[in-house]
Amino acid sequence: MFSKIGDRQLVCIYGAASPETDSKIVHHLMGVLEVERTAIDSWDKMSETAKQQNIRLGRQDKWRNAMPVRHAWRTSHTLDVKQVFPESYDPSNGRYIARFGTWLASEEARWLLEEFPFVETNVYGEPPVQVDEDAAAGASIASFLKPSKGIFGAFGDRS
Repeated sequence: MFSKIGDRQLVCIYGAASPETDSKIVHHLMGVLEVERTAIDSWDKMSETAKQQNIRLGRQDKWRNAMPVRHAWRTSHTLDVKQVFPESYDPSNGRYIARFGTWLASEEARWLLEEFPFVETNVYGEPPVQVDEDAAAGASIASFLKPSKGIFGAFGDRS
């Protein structure tokens, strides 16, 4: 996986078709994560509550290879991924947790970044985000990545 992505990558997440997933969100777009291409043990970025849940489920030794999430955006809209990503989504991959990844088709990626509303949300172990009242309705991911708010280095005159 590391060889396929850049230093930082935006990743869509959706509800997997697994017994642990609330049936109301299976196959529904949940949000977008910005992951950093750095190998970590997943427990390094996990809350004590999440660790205890994994122990209770017998998963303390599963899915330990991870990459840290640096930023996250959630959606309150209920959209089925097979409808919003008809070219890219493969339903046979929905049975696995963090197993398969695919690139979105250009049109799907553009729609996701520029048209669909998201709200930036906190990431465990990262500095809290400041969400202003006007942002509660959501904005495009592209608006969060403007040079003045960019997650990567920005160039040009500063005011």
